[in-house]
Amino acid sequence: SVFVRVSGFEPRELIGEPHNLIRHPDMPRAVFRLLWRTIGEGRPIVAYVLNMAKDGRYYWVVALVMPLHEGYLSIRFKPSAPLLAEVEALYRQMRAAEKRHGDAAEAGRAGMDAAEGLLGEALRTRGFASYAAFMQALMHAEMQSRERGLRSAPPPLVAAGCGDPAQAARLQAIIAEGEQARAQIDRLYRRLDELAGFSRALAEKSTFVTELTRDIRFVALSASIKAAKLGDEGSSLGIIASFLSESSTRTAGDVQRLTVRIRDITAELAEVSFHLAAARLQIEMMLIFCRELLAGQASAGGAGRSRAQMIDDLGHAFDSSAAGAAKVLGSLGQQLHQLGGEAEGLRRTMLMLQVAQVCGRVETSRIRADLSVTAIFDEVSDHMRKTSLQLSELSEITTRFARLVHEAPEIEREIDRSLARIKQQIGGFAA
Repeated sequence: SVFVRVSGFEPRELIGEPHNLIRHPDMPRAVFRLLWRTIGEGRPIVAYVLNMAKDGRYYWVVALVMPLHEGYLSIRFKPSAPLLAEVEALYRQMRAAEKRHGDAAEAGRAGMDAAEGLLGEALRTRGFASYAAFMQALMHAEMQSRERGLRSAPPPLVAAGCGDPAQAARLQAIIAEGEQARAQIDRLYRRLDELAGFSRALAEKSTFVTELTRDIRFVALSASIKAAKLGDEGSSLGIIASFLSESSTRTAGDVQRLTVRIRDITAELAEVSFHLAAARLQIEMMLIFCRELLAGQASAGGAGRSRAQMIDDLGHAFDSSAAGAAKVLGSLGQQLHQLGGEAEGLRRTMLMLQVAQVCGRVETSRIRADLSVTAIFDEVSDHMRKTSLQLSELSEITTRFARLVHEAPEIEREIDRSLARIKQQIGGFAA
């Protein structure tokens, strides 16, 4: 009903017609090519889309499109994040590149290639490795903005407009189960900002430790130079300095592996966020549709789909997105376990460095080296203290992170139970 109202077309003018009916001439063709290529590969996509209403007015939507067992499902909502302004400017550049080539045949394909090149360059400039990474950030920004806007919205009303009491009861049951499933998704989704904060904190900790190990290697080099100046008397000090240098180099390697692990976790976290946002939109759409049916406001099923099939399509899409989130969360759990092992290995290496530092202090006392040598090992001690503190905080963050991830299996089971009960109700629902 919202689509009919905004587009200005009657349902009979829309159902079964190609999307070109509402395509705005300023919308880059390359974006649609990217969209069809992505869903043709069986993957969902989110994009800003400029549409044109029947009377020539234009309107922007955030479109989430995903493949279904029979066709595709598109859910659209109004964009409200600041990101749209940047995309509008980029789309103008892309469409201008397409127009320079023309839209016909080979020239049209060359124009879309040029526009897609502009898109890729713009994404790289903004730090996105791919369109997939950008769309995950887009989805998160738009959903966060949408959530803020909906907080002040009144709760949905369910009017009694459905003529068949049995069908009304089934719709009420589907709505109740759908609300349960949405509540479970919300349990995870509300934690996303907290998880993202953990991810940023992990990255900051690994960067800090990397800088400290570099400082320790520099200090070890200073100790080696001082030892060389002491001649034979400083030989044992030189051995300690060499060990300190080798251990700090090994520590740098450990930190590098830790950094790669954290980067992978951050990428998987963005993917989880995308799947959960998609699931929230899909279950919300199911609830809206069922409320329209209950109120007697929804139009009849179109394009060969009964109302029951349309509800089932939304349930299937929700199930697919929720399962995608659960799968990545499972992988995140494994990544966190490995991260914990790597952090423990780093902690053991740091203990070896601490031993070297203590031995260095003892040796400088024995040979009565000048105060500058003593200061070197005092500096190592200070670096060790800071590094140990960072590793301790990193371990705490990882533990809290893992606790959130481990909630996922029970939430997934609750969602599965709700969906199973929804399917039971759909089985007795008339077209």
